[in-house]
Parts: sequence; structure tokens; C-alpha cells
Amino acid sequence: MSARLIAPGEGPILSKADIGARSRYNAQLHVSAVAGSLVSDPELGEAVCVVHRAASLLNGSAGEGVGGKVDLLTADVAEVKSKLASVEADMSVVKSDMAVVKSKLVSVEAMLAGIRAGQENVPHRNANGMSRVPDHPLEPLQAEVGAKVSEYPPADLFPASLSQVWALNNAALNNLEQFYGRSFTGPSMAARQSKFASFIGVYA
Repeated sequence: MSARLIAPGEGPILSKADIGARSRYNAQLHVSAVAGSLVSDPELGEAVCVVHRAASLLNGSAGEGVGGKVDLLTADVAEVKSKLASVEADMSVVKSDMAVVKSKLVSVEAMLAGIRAGQENVPHRNANGMSRVPDHPLEPLQAEVGAKVSEYPPADLFPASLSQVWALNNAALNNLEQFYGRSFTGPSMAARQSKFASFIGVYA
């Protein structure tokens, strides 16, 4: 470094005054070089680089600096988060739609099961309709609606013969209502029994 010039002190760039000091020193080096002083090219190059680095760091706007890259990365992350939120919102809508579709599918399946049970109950109702004597055996029906759809009732729930139909009490009829998902109501016990008998085909 030229002995005739005084270099600015070393240390961090804290203000624009520090940049000014380094810029003046840089200018003095160039003037000295032009005047024929022994100023090496590395000295001139280093002085220019110091001034540019100082300005970039102080202004926080280095084109390829860490700060610029961090800003770009932050913007990218924000965009990704925004797209992710949009995707999650779309997924929420899809899940809601799927829940509705599944609910409707369950309803349709239950309806189809009820239709099949009704078709399979036709011969049972026809057989029950042939009952003319009290001890004539009855054929149980599948449930056509409700939670027990397509199921046959337990043996101790369904009356085994016509005489047992006329012996049904309120508790037994209530249990049959619950299993079949039907109402066997009436103003009297006999009316309730008749309604159940009609349901199983006795009066068909």
C-alpha cells in the first residue's frame, strides 16, 4: 500500500461516513496511480471492492446478498402456505361432499334392502293368509324398514300360530313394533292384534 496515503481505520461499516472515508481513500489511490505513484493494482481493486461491499451491507440491498435471498425465500414460503391453505380448504369441501354422498348411499342401500325384504316376504304373507285354524303355523317376516332391515325376528318374538296372534299383549306388540319399525296401534288390544295380523298377511 502507498506510504504517502493514510488508509481509513479498519472495522465494521456503521454509517455512511465510514463509506465516505473509504471512497475518499479509493479516489486518492486512483489519483496517485495516475500521477505515477507506486500504487499496485491489487490495492486499487481491493479499495473499490471495499467501498461496494460497504454500501451494499449498509443499504441492505445486495443483489446476491443473504438478505435478498432470505426475502425471496420468505416470499416463496408465503406463497406455498397460501396455496396449501387453498388446497386444505378444497379438501375440506371434498370431505364434506363425500360425507353427504356416503350418507345418501347408506340410505339408498337401506331402501334397496327393504325392497328385497318385501319381495322375500311375499311367499311368507301368502302362507300366513292361508291360516284358518288357531294352530296353523305362521311364517315370520323379515323387517322391511329400520335398523333390523332384512333380519328375521327371534323365535320368541314372533307368534308361532294364529292363536298366539290373538294372545299378544301390549308388551309383546310393543316389542314387535320396535323390531319391525312399524306401528301396531289401535283403540283396543283387539285392534292392535288385528293390525299386526294384517301386517303379516293373515287377512290378505
